[in-house]
Amino acid sequence: MSAEAKRLEQILESTFGLAFLAHLTGIEPFEILAGSRNVSEISRRASDFKFDSHESSLFGAFAEFIRDYPFGFAHDWIRLGKELREARQDLARVLSEITDELLGLGFVAKFDASKQYAVQSDSYSHAKNSDFVTLWKPNLDAWWSHPNTLPSFQANSESLSGFAFDDAIIQPTLMAKLEVPTAAKIYEIHDAQSWLSLVDRFPTEAKILHLDNWRFSEDPDLESVWIPDWQRVADEFDGVYLTPAAYLGVSYSFIEMEDGREAFLSGWSPGATFWLPQHQEN
Repeated sequence: MSAEAKRLEQILESTFGLAFLAHLTGIEPFEILAGSRNVSEISRRASDFKFDSHESSLFGAFAEFIRDYPFGFAHDWIRLGKELREARQDLARVLSEITDELLGLGFVAKFDASKQYAVQSDSYSHAKNSDFVTLWKPNLDAWWSHPNTLPSFQANSESLSGFAFDDAIIQPTLMAKLEVPTAAKIYEIHDAQSWLSLVDRFPTEAKILHLDNWRFSEDPDLESVWIPDWQRVADEFDGVYLTPAAYLGVSYSFIEMEDGREAFLSGWSPGATFWLPQHQEN
């Protein structure tokens, strides 16, 4: 197995990633929760899964899944987290069927300055970094853990079919090429370890909206998580990039650090780079 294919295996380590693989088999969580399908259907469909579609349809299914996940499927799939983990071996077969296609779609690709595009058709296109309440830390209404800055998205062209957005509010009709300075220094998140390393290096505690919805029975009273102190990150890096594979493997999971603190990544999009201007506010 190549190193690139090995990196895709992180998709099997999170409820989010397993939910995506189950989604590809055509089953939805509410069918199981409502009792119209038995939970064993996850393993059965995964065992029978055959990928015979075009890349565009696979990416389309991915884009549809992540657009709906934070506001729709997420909490139903979280309730089935135990069942998804029990079906992990069968869902691994789904991943093996689509590995070549995911690699071709750039799911483990490194940051590429020549493939950066910015949204040009909604509030993003008119906003300035100074418009945000705070650049560096989520405000009380935030459910995300990224900096409040303007991102770019990595793709092969400006065609909207090549972008996936983790935000039901973002509905762009136009993307435009972003010129990236050659000297830009980018921190790349390729897996849970690179995310935890960033949090551990620049730690700050943050309150995130609806933490209880993400945890359910695990620890519904948890009030805060650990994320990077983006103000300090900006002292060393111009931007932070998240691969699509890491997006599926790390997002919406409470990942324990060595000292017991829990890090949480939410609200990012696959292949997104959040840009960090030199900080001017505390």
